[in-house]
Amino acid sequence: MKAIYLVSGLLIIMSLSNLTFAQKKRKITVNSVKIENGIISGTNGQVSQVMVFKGIPFAAPPLAELRWKEPQPVKNWQGIKKCDTFGGIAPQKRTGAFPPYTAEMMIPADGTISEDCLYLNVWTTAKSTDEKRPVIV
Repeated sequence: MKAIYLVSGLLIIMSLSNLTFAQKKRKITVNSVKIENGIISGTNGQVSQVMVFKGIPFAAPPLAELRWKEPQPVKNWQGIKKCDTFGGIAPQKRTGAFPPYTAEMMIPADGTISEDCLYLNVWTTAKSTDEKRPVIV
């Protein structure tokens, strides 16, 4: 099952390597990004040279009849899927920051805990589809 998650995540990341960006007033703005299941859009990060895509679905929500089964493919969508908010967080205990983990690695106070948690978040500084950037999974 871990292998399916890893492969799904890698497929999305490889799709995102074909990002189309425009440089404008030192900010990166995305027109659209075509991935396997449709088109997504992102937002500028806290640093204007970084584009952030939050909550990209990489598998169907594991709810109802899909609960306790291996991840299923995401259904394709029409139009542009706005990827500017984090998806649900896997069920777990909320804890405060503790060494070596900082608050950004913990569940945010406003984070939604849900079984519907199969989402990928991507940060990139790529400015064109030709620019190859390292990836961490």
